[in-house]
Amino acid sequence: MAFRIKCFAVAMMSAFLFSACGPKLLTPKTRLDTPVQHVRNGMKLLKLDKFESAFREFSRANELDPKLSSPYVGMGLVYGHKGQFGKGLASIRQADEFAKETEQKLIVQVGYMRLYILGRAKLEKQWLRRIEDAFRKAKSASGDNPEPYYYMGVAYKISHDYDKALEQFVRVFEIDNGFVEEADSEYEAIQKIKRTMP
Repeated sequence: MAFRIKCFAVAMMSAFLFSACGPKLLTPKTRLDTPVQHVRNGMKLLKLDKFESAFREFSRANELDPKLSSPYVGMGLVYGHKGQFGKGLASIRQADEFAKETEQKLIVQVGYMRLYILGRAKLEKQWLRRIEDAFRKAKSASGDNPEPYYYMGVAYKISHDYDKALEQFVRVFEIDNGFVEEADSEYEAIQKIKRTMP
């Protein structure tokens, strides 16, 4: 009996020693800790008005890739939602410097549009003209993306140019690749406004 216990103890010690000397198992690098994923998370949180959490996501994306432009856009939009338009504009300008690919250029121009919609005259008296300029650049970067058309429609709605706003929302419907629900909601709101107008 004592012999069996000794054999069992030796076997256990051997197993322990062999496992300790073997190669260490590396934990796989998580797919969630990438700049692109953090930007996605930040944009979702921004939509939910969770500005601090969104800013943390954009900051983490920026830590992982300081030359990626989209985290700067996200941080700029958070600043804009907090009323810090100067910081927001500086952040999006930083993004503009790093934007090399077409998709990144599009994201930057849409960022400008969104920030000017948030700040309007607080940012600049000619805010609508700035949005139109960014819209033209966004269209030249990617003509079939609905996002610039949607935000251009929002800008025209805010400036009470309802016919131009409707044109932009109709273009979102024609592209039919995102922002359809949002555009539909804005379209309906404008139709109600127009029905009440003399």
